[in-house]
Amino acid sequence: MGRDEQAIRIDVPVDLAALDGVRRQVVAAARGWGFGDLDDLALIVSEMVTNAIVHAGTPSVATCRPLATHGLEFAVTDRGRGEPAIGTTDDRRTSGRGLRIVDALVASWGVDHAADGSKTIWARFGAPGRDVLP
Repeated sequence: MGRDEQAIRIDVPVDLAALDGVRRQVVAAARGWGFGDLDDLALIVSEMVTNAIVHAGTPSVATCRPLATHGLEFAVTDRGRGEPAIGTTDDRRTSGRGLRIVDALVASWGVDHAADGSKTIWARFGAPGRDVLP
């Protein structure tokens, strides 16, 4: 089975209650692909899906797939108008740190825009001891 056939796709409603199920499905898939120590992945899934639900306010699609570079990619596609950005550090705020956390924990991340108006925020993880090419 090729890497693309192993990808998972999860429809995410605009409901924070869906977050736990998305996180469990992604972590289970990564474990099935042979990845261990999945705490960082679980945190990234939580941050990125929460951002889509709260900021885009539209149903979204979460995907995860192993990469040929022995890493994996997690992505969320939504139709929200806002552009993801790393927030400023302010210890008094109780939110706004999601992409800062993503940036600190992944090998690379970015945003792709599609002609249909959707955007995909993706994050790539390297396997221990290996780099992930952007």
